[in-house]
Amino acid sequence: EAYLALAEGENLEALGEATDAREALTAQRASSGACGSRNEIFRDMELDILSATALLQLGDLNRAETYARSALFFQDRVFGRKALQILGRIKLRQGRFHDALSFALMAKKSHRESCVPLTTPERAEVNRDIALSLTALNRFDSAHSVMEELKRNLETEPEIWNNLFASSVERGIVLRETGRHEEAKAVFGHAITKLEDQFGKNHYKTAEARMLLALTEDEGPLDAITKSLRELLALWQERTGQTISDQAGQSIRLKWIVEDYLSRVFAENRDGERLGNAFEIAETLRSGMVQQALVQTALRRLAPDAKTRDLIRRQQDMQQKLGVLHQRLSDGESYAQVSSGTLENLETKIAETESAVAQMTDAVRSAVPDYDTAVGLLSFKLAHATGALKPDEAIVALTSGRKESFVWVLTSDGRVSGQRIAKKQADWRDDVDAVRTSIEPTDGRLDDMMDFDTKTAYGLYRDLLQPFEDHWSPAKHLIFVTDTALASLPMGMLLRTPVTSIANDDQMFAGFKDLPWLIRTHAISMTPSASSLVLLRQGDVANEQRVAFLGVGDPIFDPDEAPGQEQVVEANQSRGKLVLRTISTTRGLDKAGLRNLPRLRDTAEEIEAIADVLGADRERDIFIGTRANEATMRQMSQDGTLRNYRILSFATHGLVPGDLDGLMSPALALSAPRGEPQGAWDDGLLTAEEIMELDLDADWAILSACNTAEAQSSSTEAFSGLGRAFFYAGARSLMLSNWPVHSDSTRQLMVSLFKHEATASSRAEALRRASLEIMDNGVSDKGDGPRFSYAHPLFWAPFTLVGDGGGGKPAS
Repeated sequence: EAYLALAEGENLEALGEATDAREALTAQRASSGACGSRNEIFRDMELDILSATALLQLGDLNRAETYARSALFFQDRVFGRKALQILGRIKLRQGRFHDALSFALMAKKSHRESCVPLTTPERAEVNRDIALSLTALNRFDSAHSVMEELKRNLETEPEIWNNLFASSVERGIVLRETGRHEEAKAVFGHAITKLEDQFGKNHYKTAEARMLLALTEDEGPLDAITKSLRELLALWQERTGQTISDQAGQSIRLKWIVEDYLSRVFAENRDGERLGNAFEIAETLRSGMVQQALVQTALRRLAPDAKTRDLIRRQQDMQQKLGVLHQRLSDGESYAQVSSGTLENLETKIAETESAVAQMTDAVRSAVPDYDTAVGLLSFKLAHATGALKPDEAIVALTSGRKESFVWVLTSDGRVSGQRIAKKQADWRDDVDAVRTSIEPTDGRLDDMMDFDTKTAYGLYRDLLQPFEDHWSPAKHLIFVTDTALASLPMGMLLRTPVTSIANDDQMFAGFKDLPWLIRTHAISMTPSASSLVLLRQGDVANEQRVAFLGVGDPIFDPDEAPGQEQVVEANQSRGKLVLRTISTTRGLDKAGLRNLPRLRDTAEEIEAIADVLGADRERDIFIGTRANEATMRQMSQDGTLRNYRILSFATHGLVPGDLDGLMSPALALSAPRGEPQGAWDDGLLTAEEIMELDLDADWAILSACNTAEAQSSSTEAFSGLGRAFFYAGARSLMLSNWPVHSDSTRQLMVSLFKHEATASSRAEALRRASLEIMDNGVSDKGDGPRFSYAHPLFWAPFTLVGDGGGGKPAS
């Protein structure tokens, strides 16, 4: 029954049938007392593969991965290679293309060892997945070789080749990027004809193929191409947030299209109007899922009461459901996987869901007067950004590509400047890696930190900012909009002039005070996109009755830990080594769970110190030890208590997939439950998905952890899943850490930050003042080792302020 349901595209039904079969198998084992035969293990693997396939089609990638890995565990050749294929497709969907390539190559090896015929669809699909992964990674020559191999393998099966691969836009891109322009034009032409027949002339896929052909031909007036690209972006935005099987690949292809368009704009004409048009297009592309989350947050913030906020949440959930239904219909029509009856049922469900969404949207529009204005910001205009800027602010925006990069500067007077830079995305990443590597000590050795890479820190400034110095320099607050690697480097660390050497004073690192850091002259923040800044500042009327501070720290990860058991945090500092807040101890373990994380007792001091500065009630507002748990956070959200806090701080470990067994999304580590967990909300891991369910009205959300700013490597949205989740929940600005932090300097930095916040003109200015205070006056005095200054950027620059770095003096 599960196989039949999958064949007809009824994935939920297939999942239910697989679950029923699993329960029947378990009951049979219980009654017979038999267990462990090869046939039973075979059935377990088969059910895992069925469940993983259904969940993959439904877009539930985390659960799909769990089942696929379970099937892989038994190392059966047949189901093992199926599991590898599924895992590869999951990674493709997630945009984790290096992982996708690894799984696809392992599946290909298994096919070869098992002598699976070259002409089978299974083998062809694996080669396709390899080619798609290589294409997304800009390895076009290798992708072309795989495509040619695929073509040779299917010489006796021309129908498969022609239907699935011969006229695919991915093949056209590979041909174009490897210099085979005439072949590429032919492929794009065939793709347009096929897609028009399949989806119609106005479908996104058809418009994408037309745009690729136009850019490959490199003909026609620029204004006409601009108009076509705007239409393509509008179609793309309609699909953003839907469960689209090729969403990651689609975003990559669209980014290449925009890059090629920008290259032509900057080569032909760089007048203000053309630069403004180019910026609008680049920003529309940049928005993506972050933009959708912030539109939804802005709407909830504009809601006049809790009843309307709940209505908006339900409307947004229904829109997600509609996206899943549209995708199932699209997949069914594309690959003839479902019966005509099933397609009719899907169309009926879509019509019913669209009607429900329309009714709820009308109700929301009536309750929220500014509804159309908030949603309309999806069609980004330059005036939106310049209008949101204060007179002392400037935006610096970078789009980095596979061949070159583009940078713009915007100010509140409407001026736009920009230029093309001969640096690829990979070049920026290499520079960022060089600077970051020079910051973090090798094995904690303090002496290594004197080798800070001043040359690259200045080189980044020279390439990104120096050409426009006259434009942005008069501003006091720089708002950076960057992509990928640059988002993980605090811009205050850039050096404004060359530095040949760093003074080695009697006090270690004191010479760093004299370096020409950008933070000396400008307050700095980042935002995911210029349109995100507009949304964060829209309808931003905060509740003046909010309590100042809620702090969460020192969770207990091992519920069996004996009371009073101590951990010596600074033990190595006396031996000339530095101890940072890190979880690297779990990376080398065969198995790692929550209880394997090292406890961070010193974070309690950090939370208490901030609470004292802000006048918080320690009994009511501080959650330390066992009180730092998920259940409490959930209950406070449900009863509306969390909305009453202006500042939230989580001083704990920030986790990314792979840090712990079974962790599939970014998370904050909280206290482990005592006894059996009561559910997903009681396992000690506050995941990004769970954070999105919280109800916040916070000016600040501080993640004083390690690596909470880590961006998804292949995403056009350069900030972490945790960051996006807190924005969605209702935070206006985030403090995200870029590397494992030093506890004592972090405590001092946070205390200083909120001392200055009371008088600073903006959140960014409060962070600037705190950073300079730590740089100029901070000194380590823990342990019996050498005293050293906190002037090294490891200590004063670990955090990035993301979101709305403006704001004024808080309400008294």
